[in-house]
Amino acid sequence: MLSRRARRPRAEQTLGDVRCPQLAPLTRLVARKAIDYAMLQDWQMKRDVTEILKKALDLPPEARAAIAGSLLDSLDAEVDEDVEAAWEAEILRRLEELNTGRVSPVPWAEARRRIAGSG
Repeated sequence: MLSRRARRPRAEQTLGDVRCPQLAPLTRLVARKAIDYAMLQDWQMKRDVTEILKKALDLPPEARAAIAGSLLDSLDAEVDEDVEAAWEAEILRRLEELNTGRVSPVPWAEARRRIAGSG
């Protein structure tokens, strides 16, 4: 049998420089409650996201596209002004081509067929 000194000490917490064995159970309880709360928050957030997604999928295509665009824009943490300027110039160039009749728009179904290589 182990002597009293050789036994493992009970879980203790310190309060400043003072050892407080009475705090250990309270600390474990608070930690368990914090974990329970975090799990509840995570579950609630997942449920909310699922409900939002269901509602968003019921919207007309134009509204879904607007939401998708806003979500994608929110992922851009930094804006590269050179890239933005290049895209703006490209958009203006393509609009000019459409407006002058140098190019004509293609329906999405046909474009998808061309991209897939069957057209």
